[in-house]
Amino acid sequence: MRGSFVLPVVSVGILLVAACGSSGSPSQAASSPTPGASPTVGEASITVAGTQELILTTLSGMTLYYLTSDVATAPKCAGACLTHWPPLLSTTTPVGMAGFSGAWTVVQNANGAQVAYDGHLLYQFANDKAGGDAKGEGIQAFGGTWHVVTPALAA
Repeated sequence: MRGSFVLPVVSVGILLVAACGSSGSPSQAASSPTPGASPTVGEASITVAGTQELILTTLSGMTLYYLTSDVATAPKCAGACLTHWPPLLSTTTPVGMAGFSGAWTVVQNANGAQVAYDGHLLYQFANDKAGGDAKGEGIQAFGGTWHVVTPALAA
């Protein structure tokens, strides 16, 4: 009887150890965002550099940006840049927002299936912590200037 008790206890122990070892690290998840399904964007009215602006946001209300020097098929923001500026990824093309009449696309590039508005790749800024933050506006980095996406953005 003693031998038949040991096998189930050892089996349960092995399963517990295997389950604990299968979790991924948080840093991996942050460096490779998972594409979302459409709609992946929203819009909000916030204050940007002292002016009330209609802007594009993620569905959770985080401000979206573009880099002036970016090229859709060969983004300037790659590698270390993505730590500060995570790309907006999607499995489908977003649905247009009422205040934004430009063209929506999803471009396959080195960053993944990245959402673009009027040919400009979209990113979030890691230092924005809440909806309405626009701390990335006007930052010069990675070969260009970062700007909040507004209806005035043209291709």
